[in-house]
Amino acid sequence: MPETAIIGTYEHPGIPGAMVTAGRAHLAGWANRHCGIRENRRFACDIETFGVGTDGLRIKCVVLATSDVVAVFDPRDPFQHQLLTNLLRDAEALIFHTSTFDVPSLVYNGLMHATDVNKVTDIVIYARMAEPGDLPPKTLEALSHRHLGLTSDPITNTFKVLGYSKQVGFHKLDLDSPSYLFGAAADGIATARLEPVLRLAAHDRLSTGHPFSGLQPQRTGWAVQEVEKHQMFNQINLRRQVKG
Repeated sequence: MPETAIIGTYEHPGIPGAMVTAGRAHLAGWANRHCGIRENRRFACDIETFGVGTDGLRIKCVVLATSDVVAVFDPRDPFQHQLLTNLLRDAEALIFHTSTFDVPSLVYNGLMHATDVNKVTDIVIYARMAEPGDLPPKTLEALSHRHLGLTSDPITNTFKVLGYSKQVGFHKLDLDSPSYLFGAAADGIATARLEPVLRLAAHDRLSTGHPFSGLQPQRTGWAVQEVEKHQMFNQINLRRQVKG
């Protein structure tokens, strides 16, 4: 297991005002500060792995984030594994980009229980309902560029500088690389910031585009129910995935 590149809390170099925490003792303090209040137990969650396929089940780090604070956990460390398991168990809501990749891996590695699927929200579903079709693209990088003004993918850029393909880069780099660690943190913050934007965009598109509703409040209520119903369908599919 590599040493973590940063130990403590630092401002994210690419996202002004966003604070990144890593390291055993500092993560325990972060958990106490940000999880003691019920309203704070809503997190964007993202994982970085050794690749796809079977490598997608080998987790290098798990990120928990709000819009301006983020913690990077190394679940290969037993202490961080237990701390992270407790946080995921106690969370009120878990927000993902492409939950069909992250959630099965988290369950497989004992970090998340199958029943926690009921707390999952996937921003890709909001994006597809807000912007139907294959274009515009729904990758985290593309959504961050369109809706948040973020113009690059830090991890992918690091791979390019080092001359690695994405496949090789994900396999080789780890938390002892500051670029890799801050890139992983950026994905968590982006997911947290995108969730309310895309959710409202999906609601707005359905409420203004449905031809059979009457007054605006009726359209809005129908839109919210319809959008959130698709999140429930996703949870059903995830439960099937994690049960095999």
